[in-house]
Amino acid sequence: MNNLLARCSLGRRFVATVGLGMGLFALLSGACFYLYAFSHEVNEANARQTQLVATVQIQAEVGAFALNEEIANGVIQSLLVNPVILAARLQGAHDFHVEGSKQPSVPFSTGTVYPLLSPVDHKEQIGSLVVVANSAQINQAAMEQAILYGLLMVLQIVIATVIVMLLFRRQVGEPVARLAHVMKEIQPGQGICLLVEACHRHDEIGLLSQCANFLLTATEQALATAQAANQAKSDFLAAMSHEIRTPMNVVLGISDVLLETDLDAEQCRLVQIMHRSGRALMGVINDVLDFSRIEAGRFTLSELPFSPGQVVEETAHLMRVEAEKKGLRLVQEVAAGIPAAVLGDDGRVRQVLINLLGNAIKFTQQGTVTVRLTWHPQDPATLLFGVADTGIGIAPENIQHIFEQFTQADSGINRRYGGTGLGLAISQRLVKLMGGQMGVDSQVGQGSTFFFTLPSRPAGVSPLPSPVAHTTGRPARILSILIAEDSPDTQILFRAYLKGTPHRFVIVNDGQEAVARVREESFDLLLTDIQMPNLDGYATTRAIRQWEQAEGRHPLTIVALSAHASPDKREESMAAGCNGHLTKPIKKQALLDAIRRVAESLGMAESGERCIAPAALHSVRD
Repeated sequence: MNNLLARCSLGRRFVATVGLGMGLFALLSGACFYLYAFSHEVNEANARQTQLVATVQIQAEVGAFALNEEIANGVIQSLLVNPVILAARLQGAHDFHVEGSKQPSVPFSTGTVYPLLSPVDHKEQIGSLVVVANSAQINQAAMEQAILYGLLMVLQIVIATVIVMLLFRRQVGEPVARLAHVMKEIQPGQGICLLVEACHRHDEIGLLSQCANFLLTATEQALATAQAANQAKSDFLAAMSHEIRTPMNVVLGISDVLLETDLDAEQCRLVQIMHRSGRALMGVINDVLDFSRIEAGRFTLSELPFSPGQVVEETAHLMRVEAEKKGLRLVQEVAAGIPAAVLGDDGRVRQVLINLLGNAIKFTQQGTVTVRLTWHPQDPATLLFGVADTGIGIAPENIQHIFEQFTQADSGINRRYGGTGLGLAISQRLVKLMGGQMGVDSQVGQGSTFFFTLPSRPAGVSPLPSPVAHTTGRPARILSILIAEDSPDTQILFRAYLKGTPHRFVIVNDGQEAVARVREESFDLLLTDIQMPNLDGYATTRAIRQWEQAEGRHPLTIVALSAHASPDKREESMAAGCNGHLTKPIKKQALLDAIRRVAESLGMAESGERCIAPAALHSVRD
């Protein structure tokens, strides 16, 4: 009963409680009133019988005193006229008696005895008058009357209860229901524009409504403040990312170039340390930005066809070099029947696998690391990814904490192996955003198995081939390249990147110079930084597109260079009129691959062959 009422609204609980209470009260009241009415009706019937006897008592006393049968018989007949009286007997001295009955064999022993006194002195008893009444008829009449009175009382109680319930519903239930509805409409992460309607009352309901309005207003203000703070945090992280990525682009790029030169063993070791440290710093920046976007609810996923088996194979191939450096064996297993194409974000699936494989390699000193892809044993429509290792394992008391941000399995791991403690937290949130779940099985000293599930949604079409692997098989065209970059260090880096190529390149300091050079001479490719003084990359692109349209010129291939890692930047670049987007830090090979694709595309266009449009350039992120 309590559980049933707990699931009901306040109004219904009040109605049920009051109705049940008043119903029990009505039953008890009706029963008590019935007993009272029944007893009252019986007493009234007896009183009427006594009054009737009193009207003939004088005649009965005379008949009994004179022993006159005629008088006695008249008294008896007068009593039998009453429908309730069944029989009567008048008794006197010397065995004198006269009786009468409506029914045979009426037991006079059950009747009421009335004494008869002498008419002379009214003191001496000279006889008695016995009256037998029809008790069944009296009880029936009394019961009917009592039932009627009881029903009337119950009806009055029911009507009063209904009136009380209606008043409660109007005065209490409806205001509370409106308040509950308003509070229920509040959704996390949404603006609060609902207020409880003004309630000019001086009772608890009015006070509750005023408090609710105050709470909603305060919550709205707090939400706005939190959103502003979150936006400020995101802007700060984006700005810091840009400011860090720009010099890191130079550090990593110059280290790449140095590693291609003739260095002695010590110089090579130092440059490799610098390069690894730079890449580790970029990993931290990427993790912080990803986690910030996920927490802010601004993380978007793509919905494109991809091959899950191919993603596993490519990721295993990528991480196998790191495993072999530690003397580990990396094994990949893809079950039969895995679909060739499903819908999803292959980049984020690859990011999760790289994180899990990186951890497995990091925490395994000897043995094997295995990456598996199979069907979920309980759900045939769900893919199950797993990464197993023979590493140090995780203690049971630490497993529940490893998916928390900035958390390692124990404090010594960070000092020994490094890391920010964000990788697993980001991976778990990414898997959840993609509709799956992540978990782990581990034993200390025997290894760990991290696994995650993803829904298998058939794509209907085959995934697109990787653009990096694409080549025409013919010599690429020599390009004339214009580079718009305001950072002197980045200019030096691009000169180093393009030094050994046959391409001709010109470097300018901002967008205004770039627009002027495009109008003066012909270029095949423009590499423009987004954030520059005087005229930024987007404004530069729009100015060039307007000039091309006005002059009827063939569109120049423009690739945006950005130190902002937000996925929205690529869409913004495409909207401004760019054909491609590269994110700093830019590896030398990534830049040369992008230039190669443009050269092949332009060469095929000049030969009249069907080619890949320059807009097919993909975003590259290290």
